[in-house]
Amino acid sequence: MHPNQTKHLLCVICVAALAFCSTVCAADTRLTLPQASRVSVGWGTPHNNASIDGNPLRIGDVSFEQGIGLHAIAELVFPLDGVQRWLTFYAGVDAEQNGNGSVGVQVFLDGKKVYESSVLRGGQKPVYVSLPLNGAKELRFVGTDGGDGIGGDHLDLCNLRVSDKVNEPTPDGPKKNQIIPMADVSPVMPKHG
Repeated sequence: MHPNQTKHLLCVICVAALAFCSTVCAADTRLTLPQASRVSVGWGTPHNNASIDGNPLRIGDVSFEQGIGLHAIAELVFPLDGVQRWLTFYAGVDAEQNGNGSVGVQVFLDGKKVYESSVLRGGQKPVYVSLPLNGAKELRFVGTDGGDGIGGDHLDLCNLRVSDKVNEPTPDGPKKNQIIPMADVSPVMPKHG
């Protein structure tokens, strides 16, 4: 084989390996309270994998195993390293409110608002959100009160994940009416340093 052909073949193999690794080797990371640099809520204590009241996460008739239970007015901040490409999550009012409560969700990347939901009301289905991260170093969620005060505003952010994948991740859908065993439901506050 001619040396130029060998170089060309090696380049083709390297490009193919990089393309393969960028799609297959890329990682998804679940976001949890201990990873947060800042968290505040308008009432109660936030929980990992449970609502603000400590119950299993459920929005409408959909249950989730993973997520963070908050209460409006809420703020949740995560440091990022700039390599994550996508943020995905489900949001809504926890079903423990029996149709009550209204919240809004805002997402900020490096201080710039990139997403704002409509008002999410108790009893509604979860809203799925997928956003490009574009090299952001800080991810900030704000849970608003839906414009009518904070009464009953139990906000769940579920299946929170950041992904290094080049292409937009497929939704990691929840299951309707699934009974979720109570796993890690103790309140966890981020360490401040």
